[in-house]
Amino acid sequence: MTRSVAALLCLAALSCSGEATAPPPPQQQQQQAPEPQKAAGAPVDRQPDPSDLDEDNLLNIAYGGSVVSRTGELTLDNSAVHAIDGMSTTRWSSPPAGPDQTMTLSLPSVSRITSIGVVTAASSGAGKVRFESSPDGLTWRELQVIEPKPVNEPQHFEVTAVEARYLRVSTVGVTADAAQFLSVQAFGTPVRPPTPYSVTGCWKINGLRAHLVQTGARITGIIEPGREGGKPTLLDGGSDGFVARLMWRRDPMWGNAAVTFAPNDRTMSALLFYQEPLTGNVGEAWFGERCDVSQLATLPAVPRDTPAAFLQRTGHWTLSGLLFDEHDQLVEPMSRDTLDALAAIVAQNPAAHFRIVAHELRIYGAAETKARTAAWLASLRPALVTHGVDLARVELVASGNGAANKETSFAVQRLLNSRIDLELVR
Repeated sequence: MTRSVAALLCLAALSCSGEATAPPPPQQQQQQAPEPQKAAGAPVDRQPDPSDLDEDNLLNIAYGGSVVSRTGELTLDNSAVHAIDGMSTTRWSSPPAGPDQTMTLSLPSVSRITSIGVVTAASSGAGKVRFESSPDGLTWRELQVIEPKPVNEPQHFEVTAVEARYLRVSTVGVTADAAQFLSVQAFGTPVRPPTPYSVTGCWKINGLRAHLVQTGARITGIIEPGREGGKPTLLDGGSDGFVARLMWRRDPMWGNAAVTFAPNDRTMSALLFYQEPLTGNVGEAWFGERCDVSQLATLPAVPRDTPAAFLQRTGHWTLSGLLFDEHDQLVEPMSRDTLDALAAIVAQNPAAHFRIVAHELRIYGAAETKARTAAWLASLRPALVTHGVDLARVELVASGNGAANKETSFAVQRLLNSRIDLELVR
């Protein structure tokens, strides 16, 4: 199974919705949610990668899978996010002496599920795993109760085909002190496009208040300091309707995150990386839930100068708020806020020279990746001119898959490393 089916369904939804309209000014409260495009981490045209156990897993966070709720975990470094991050180097672990736990997960869109699976850890205790499905998160039916072996390899089980948007996974009768999963899996075919969403508003992320603002495809935000004297976390990125890719900065630290939102529009989950998305840089998970907007009264406003802050700290700003259609053409109305921010940076630094570099690591073949990144930049160029960007000081580079020092073992790494960066040259 590939994600091309989901991409086609999403693009059909876009074509039915009519031409996208310009996003409202930032000062307005109502924000326009981006229409869903193709799956951000879709392994289109890829050959199976034997090291990637989750490449076709519909629950993979790189394709839009999300954690709706969970009963418990050992720590946030071993949370339910790590059961769907697609990485064999991370795992979900139950609390000590509490191995029987439940996690509710959402699929990126309504899908026809034909098999389920797990990748257990060889050290986990014997027990059973119950899978249940739901179309709405309210009514549930049992899919199957499996009894996986404690081995570090995928174990798949066919089920009677069912359409679902949610899966509930429960460990039952574990005899050891703890249960562990490297991965929880669901396989099948998307049958409907995902529901468009807007993340604007108040959120509690790991217990901290956060203000997120979505304008077109771009998402900016701020998370309050975690302790007295600490610094807030700044967020900047964008969403394609499946996954939000965000840069985060909490001085002196910074990094990247893949963020997904459940279809109930009330919860979110994120896989956090410190600096670049390398296997050894995985951080604790983020879990968020909506809160009343009144709680934002004492939180600083979302700053509009985060791109400059990222350039200063990291040397690049990832333009995740640029949205491209199935023909690799820029959807300019949905990308306008990011284009405005880019133009402002270039204009405010008249002596500086910049480089816009496009990377694509989700498909194989140097020629194919080069062609795709070149198409992105060819579509971007006239929009930059329209926004007054001085192209005499901005070099456009189609890197294809030639990005150095970027890991591609797992879908979430390919997702976060397939991007367009604005770099400060001098």
